[in-house]
Formats: sequence, C-alpha cells, structure tokens
Amino acid sequence: MKTRKHQIGQIDGRPVWEVYLASDSKMEVTLISYGAAVRRICLPGPEKTPVNIALGFESLEDYIGNPLFAGAALCPCAGRISGASLAVDGQKFHLSENDNGNNLHGGFHCASHRVWTLESTTSGERECSATFSVRMADGEDGFPGNRFVKICYTLRNQSELELSFWAATDLPTYLNLSSHSYFNLSGNFHRSALKQTLQIFGNRYAANDSGHLPTAVLPCENTPFDFTRPVSLEEQINAWPGDPQLANALGYNNAFLLNRAADPDTGLREALVLSDTSSGRRLTLWTDAPCVVLYSGGYIGNGCRLDGGALSSPSCAIALEAQDFPNAPNFAPETCSFLRPGQCYRRRIVYKFDWPR
Repeated sequence: MKTRKHQIGQIDGRPVWEVYLASDSKMEVTLISYGAAVRRICLPGPEKTPVNIALGFESLEDYIGNPLFAGAALCPCAGRISGASLAVDGQKFHLSENDNGNNLHGGFHCASHRVWTLESTTSGERECSATFSVRMADGEDGFPGNRFVKICYTLRNQSELELSFWAATDLPTYLNLSSHSYFNLSGNFHRSALKQTLQIFGNRYAANDSGHLPTAVLPCENTPFDFTRPVSLEEQINAWPGDPQLANALGYNNAFLLNRAADPDTGLREALVLSDTSSGRRLTLWTDAPCVVLYSGGYIGNGCRLDGGALSSPSCAIALEAQDFPNAPNFAPETCSFLRPGQCYRRRIVYKFDWPR
C-alpha cells in the first residue's frame, strides 16, 4: 500500500493538497483537499494500464466553485431543503437560498467549495488512508452550531474505498453528509453512462416536484424506477417515453429507500450494484444511510474540461449519493436525526470494485 501527497496550489492563502492512495491490487485513488473531493479512481485496464472511472476536472482552477460538485464531500447537508427553512427543536432557521428559493447542498458557503485541512495520511500492509477536516461557524448559511467535520478515505487491498464521516457540534443542528462522486465504469467519458447496468436494493422511490423536491414515496414496481433487477438506465428511460418524472430531471434525480437488512458485523447494508458490460467492471455500494439518490447527470453541461482530456456532456457519468431522505426536516421529520452537543455524527459509504483480472 502506498500514500503520497503534494501541494497543487493555493486558494485564499490556504494550501491545496493532492493525495494519492494505491493498493497492491493496482487500484489507485486521487483526492484533493478542495472539497475533500475524489479526483480519480483508477482501475487496471487492458494491458494493466490504469483507467479512471470517476469524473474529475483537468485542473485545480476547474474545481473552484465546482458547479457539478464533482467528487466533493457534501457538507453540511446533501440535497435540497425546501424554502431554505430548517426547524430544530421548535426553533426556525432561515438558510441561504442558492437554488430557486431552496437550500442546495448546504448553501453558498458549503464545504464542497472550500479548502479542507489535510489532517493525516497513513499506510500499512492492508490499507492506506487520508483524513480531511473542516470547521463551519454557527450561523454560516443559516445552520446552527459551530461544527467540526472529518472525512477519512481508506483504500483497502480488497479493492474497497471506504468513506467514513465524523462530526460534532456545540448546538443542536442538522447534518446529512454524503459524497457526490460520479461514475462511468467504462472509463470513456465520451460514452453515455446511461449504458451502465444498475440494480438497487430498494422497492420504493421519491417522486419529485419541478424543483426536485420529494412529494410522495411510491412503489417502484411497474415504473421506470424499478431497478430491483439489473437493467441499464438507457433501457429504462427508453421504455418509459414521456414519463413526467424522467422529463423533469432529464433522466433520474430521485431517492431510493433501501430495504436490505444491515450486516450485523459491519452495520452496513448492500445498497446497489453498478456494472459495465463492455469492460466487465462492477461497483457495489454499501452504506449505513437509509437512501441513495440516483442522479443520472442530465444537467451536466457541455464543455467542462475533465481529467484525461475529455469534455463533459449530459449523462457522461452518474452520481450515487448515499444519504438521508431528501428534505427530511420538512418532508419526513420523523426520520430526522438531529446532532446535539456531546454526540458524534457518523456515516459510512463503501465502494467495492471488481474488474477482469
């Protein structure tokens, strides 16, 4: 296992680090401290050459403001909060409105668009890791509490990448931490990621309004949201022409409620399997979160410079965001778990990769 780091620039006087993790199985992960983001996930390709399957930008300058949230840690809150209004213990907080009157991914000053502190890197016989941290002040973007958040990326020899989040606060607050990594397992970002095959271990989904906020929880059966068996996103979309939900999101931007029991030893449940038949690569996602939001990248714009030289285009990659139910404080408050002083927030996401050996 190998770890190395080097400074790739500065933003607002703070050093931005790039960290490289490599396993004995020839899997490689590149992280940057801006947004604590995943920049590359490379798997062995033909003739053992590394192939990147995670969407990342060509340069640090392209990450600033990161309009796609590419690879970034979503902090303090993944997804949208309707009306930018948050109630905690009966007290209402007005959040910043950065999405048509709603709060998206935490607001204008979210940690996805900030330089995190590189706390440490470690390497051993079986795994290597990098830990980043960020502080968010009480009242920033309207959220209560001085909050301290860490994320540890651990690469293991079993071709696993684990994201482990930890947070604390000095006032009651709401956190919903996740990752906004995008995947195209073919490694060819000129090729539509909708050709990938997906199976989700959940039989209910959130139907959204025009602002991509949930309005109802509905069964997946006999809908374009039925991924209980492996099927390509392209096949599902083509089978349901004119579906209003798909038209609204230019594909998918919906939460799926997971229904598999958690493993008693790890506390994680198997959430989904994403595969690419052209390359034989497969990603299995495990998490302790109750939902996964499938975003098929319909609103990815044309022309962003991607790592490796390709230019972005709609659905050149898809995001799989393990998180709480979207807009939980307003739509499903009974599912909310508010963080209080003296408590520790934790979330885990594990990506397990397979490829032809």
